[in-house]
Amino acid sequence: MRKIIFVFCGGFLGAILRSIIYDIPLKKIDGIFPINEIIVNVLGCFMLSYITNLVKISINSKSNFKIDDDLYSAITTGLIGA
Repeated sequence: MRKIIFVFCGGFLGAILRSIIYDIPLKKIDGIFPINEIIVNVLGCFMLSYITNLVKISINSKSNFKIDDDLYSAITTGLIGA
């Protein structure tokens, strides 16, 4: 149940951030090409791969960097997934 609450909170913040980025007035190419949507999706892909690799590297190298499973789910599934 705790993980669900974390994912819900992350999704809530992610949806707000997506809405804010969509509202940034950028010029559309020929009036139909959604630049804001492309920016949000590409940025989300890069952020998801960066966070996933950061956690994977920290597990393999036995470093001091640790992230809670609930927080990891909130960031990856909730915040970036939204």
